[in-house]
Amino acid sequence: MTFQSWIAVSTAFVLSFALPFVLRPILRSWSVIDVPNERSSHSNEVLRGGGVAQLVGVSTGLLIEAVLVAQSSQSTSLFRASTILAVMVGIGILGLVEDTRGVPVFVRAVSQFLVGMVGASVLIISSGISAWWIIIGALFFVAYTNAANFMDGIDTLSALHGLTVGALFAIIGVLSSSPWLVTSGLVLAVSFVSFLPWNIGPSKMFLGDVGSYLLGGGIAIVSIAAAATGVPVIALVGPLAIYLADTGTTLFMRVVRGERWQDAHRLHVYQRLVDAGLSHIGVSLIVTVSTIVSGAFGLLALLGSTAETVIAVVG
Repeated sequence: MTFQSWIAVSTAFVLSFALPFVLRPILRSWSVIDVPNERSSHSNEVLRGGGVAQLVGVSTGLLIEAVLVAQSSQSTSLFRASTILAVMVGIGILGLVEDTRGVPVFVRAVSQFLVGMVGASVLIISSGISAWWIIIGALFFVAYTNAANFMDGIDTLSALHGLTVGALFAIIGVLSSSPWLVTSGLVLAVSFVSFLPWNIGPSKMFLGDVGSYLLGGGIAIVSIAAAATGVPVIALVGPLAIYLADTGTTLFMRVVRGERWQDAHRLHVYQRLVDAGLSHIGVSLIVTVSTIVSGAFGLLALLGSTAETVIAVVG
C-alpha cells in the first residue's frame, strides 16, 4: 500500500469513530429510536442510525482512493473505484431513509436490486465478462445486503463482521496482487471496528439500516468487483459463508414450515444462541471465529491447484 492509501484508511477510521459525537444529539432530536419487537435481542429503546458515521467514513476513504486512481490515469481502475463508491453511497442512503421515514418492502427490494444491477453492470461490462452475470450479481447484492441486515440483531456482531471480512478481503488483495482490494478491505474494516465502543459503551447506539445496508451492500459490491477481476469466487465466498448459511437455512426452513417468512422472528442461529443464555459478545465471537475459519478455507483457492480448491469448497 502507498502512503496515500494509508491516508484513505486513516481518514475512514477517524471519521467513523468521531462522527457519532455529533450524530447522537441529531438522532435524538429526530427521534430515530429502535423500539424492541419480536426480532429484538434488547428490551430498551436505543438510538439507531449510528451507521451514518460509517457511511461518511467509508465514502470519504473510498473517495480519496478514487482520486488517487484518477491521478494514475487508469480508466478501468477509476471505473471500478467510482462504481464501488457510488453503490455504497446509494445503498447507505436507502438505509438512512428506511431508518428515518420507512420504506415499503416492495420499494425497498426494487431499490436494492436496481442499485445492485447498476453496480454489477458497470463492473461486469467494463471487465469484458458476459452480460448474463449482471442479473446474478444484482441478486447476490440484494441477498447479502439483506443477510447483513437480518444478522444485525445483537451488540458488536456487525462491527466485528465488517472488521473480519474487510481484513480477509485485504489479505485476498495481497495474495492476488490487487492493491485496490487491500485498500477497500481495510477501509471497510477500520470503519466498522470503530463502531464497537459506540455499540457497547454507556452511550450505546445501533448502526440501524443505514449501517447494515452499507455493510452488506459494501461487501457484496467489493466481492463482485473482485470476482470480475479474476479473484476465485470460492475465496470471496469464504468470508461470507457464515452469514449466508444462517440467513439461507433460516429462510428455507420458514418457507418449508409454511410460516410468513417476512415477519419478524428470532429463529436465526445467532438469536437462538442468545436465547440459550450466551452473551451478545460471546455469540459475536463465535460467529467471528467461524467466519475466520471459513475465510481461511477460502484462501486455499488462491493457491490454484485443484486439490486445494476442493478442500476450500468442502471446508
